[in-house]
Amino acid sequence: MTNDTVLLGGLGVLVLGGVIWFVAQRLVDSNLSARAKRLSVYLIIGGFVVSVVMVMRWHAESYIAESQAVNKINTSQHSELSISV
Repeated sequence: MTNDTVLLGGLGVLVLGGVIWFVAQRLVDSNLSARAKRLSVYLIIGGFVVSVVMVMRWHAESYIAESQAVNKINTSQHSELSISV
């Protein structure tokens, strides 16, 4: 695999999770109302979920494209072998 999307995506999710935790801690310590804090945390968590879905979609598209390329190479090699026999 020339492009390791699992490693890059996982690292990105971990970094984003750390940033979200830091921001959530700052929100809890802020002077905002309880409702504003709660809504802010919900929005942040929603953004995190969307980013995880995007990373998983990116990984799936990359995996499918790579496996299709490998299948094309294998198919062309098999057709060359059957022609030469």
